[in-house]
Amino acid sequence: MTSESEGFPVTLLEYGWYKKPVVVTDVGEISSLVQNGKNGFIVASQQHELFYDALVKLMASEFLQRDFGQELFKKIVVNHSEEAVIQQYLNWLAHSCK
Repeated sequence: MTSESEGFPVTLLEYGWYKKPVVVTDVGEISSLVQNGKNGFIVASQQHELFYDALVKLMASEFLQRDFGQELFKKIVVNHSEEAVIQQYLNWLAHSCK
């Protein structure tokens, strides 16, 4: 994703749900999901050469592709799956009604 402006992109959740490795720009809330070098590559917006380098590095390594995809999937399951979101909402309700 080469966004220059973003909130929290649903597309990124979809990529992660299907264990797709990502190279993204550091805009909006993207860095709350993608951790550089752990579950994807994240580069500053407008840094075209760095984005290209990260993409080439990812394309060259099946290990990184598999590992990033798995790690992004795990983060989404823990924090953004249906069950996780419902639990977060129930926790919010429980604490806001006191």
